[in-house]
Amino acid sequence: VSGSELARSALLDTERFRKDGAAGAGAIITQIMGPSALANMEGEAHVRLRHRLQHLFTAASVTDMGPAWMRPLVDRMTDRLHRGESVDMAHFARVFTGASMCQMNGIVVSGGEMERRALQMHEWGSQLVRLTSLRLRPLSPRAVRRGREVFEKLVSPADEVFRIGPEETIPGRLREAGLTAEEARGVIGMIMLAG
Repeated sequence: VSGSELARSALLDTERFRKDGAAGAGAIITQIMGPSALANMEGEAHVRLRHRLQHLFTAASVTDMGPAWMRPLVDRMTDRLHRGESVDMAHFARVFTGASMCQMNGIVVSGGEMERRALQMHEWGSQLVRLTSLRLRPLSPRAVRRGREVFEKLVSPADEVFRIGPEETIPGRLREAGLTAEEARGVIGMIMLAG
């Protein structure tokens, strides 16, 4: 759909175009991430969860999460470019995205381990995205098992951060907002996939 008015009317028509229906992406998200991942929710439950999250993801609060950890990655790339070296931008984007996922979720890694873990996080997120198709059929039991395994690898490091981590992290913010561990996992999973 390329018409903005038609697209908007479909997005606002939650009776005929539901995210939690059997033939939508929401059904696949629920199969893997559970019922509280925002992108698979409709109605009052969706409104309540969004209301609890709205103050956590303002432009200022998200901006505060970035500069300190971004600087070394950007500086290394900039230094290489200034020396006339070539830079693999696709590789840099994967590391940067994976490092973002780690940082926002309170997964502390540094040095060479940081790049390895960042690439691992990016790959797990990519694997989950590849499980879906444009046909949006429900996943086979085998694909659901595989998706849940990958989802577990992706979000389980944030479980401890949710329990005891600082409020500056997304899991800490979700805890302080009163989300349950299951709700937090769904939201964290969607944030990771957006990354």
